[in-house]
Amino acid sequence: MNALKRLIANTIFRVLPAKSVAGIRCVNLAGTDGGESAIRRITEAICLLDSSNEVLHRRVRRFVKQIVIWPGPYTAAVRPVTVQLSTTHIEPNDILELASVLVHEATHLEIAAWRIAYDDRHRERIERLCVKEQAGFLRRIGGRGATMADIFEERLATPWWTPEAHRKDIAKLHGLGK
Repeated sequence: MNALKRLIANTIFRVLPAKSVAGIRCVNLAGTDGGESAIRRITEAICLLDSSNEVLHRRVRRFVKQIVIWPGPYTAAVRPVTVQLSTTHIEPNDILELASVLVHEATHLEIAAWRIAYDDRHRERIERLCVKEQAGFLRRIGGRGATMADIFEERLATPWWTPEAHRKDIAKLHGLGK
């Protein structure tokens, strides 16, 4: 059933109006200013990756073909090629954090491309690897990046990837429609 939902969502995303950022299709479902500020910030984040880490920039460009900007409470990779990017990761945060979020989600998409299921058995290990890549990027930037890396690694102490946490996320999502 999840595969069917992903197929339907990805099909809908493909027919919506979009803008291109470095070859990545960006769809705005958030409705704010036509998405111009979000597109500008995504462009800046990708440029930061390009200028600071060629390997991670290539990962983002290879595995992320579409970014869907939405007002929901979380950001997620939606196989096979989409990052569903919460506005909470765009506007209030700086470009460095946004770039690191793209690294994290592109790592999810790369792992999915290896056909490793994001299931109860693998979920914690996958999240730890994605945070490791994200924190590694931030540490290589230095300064604020190193502090941000510590914060992301500290968040691993409270597992957001458990079935219970996912149920809470779904409950929050359903609460948006009220």
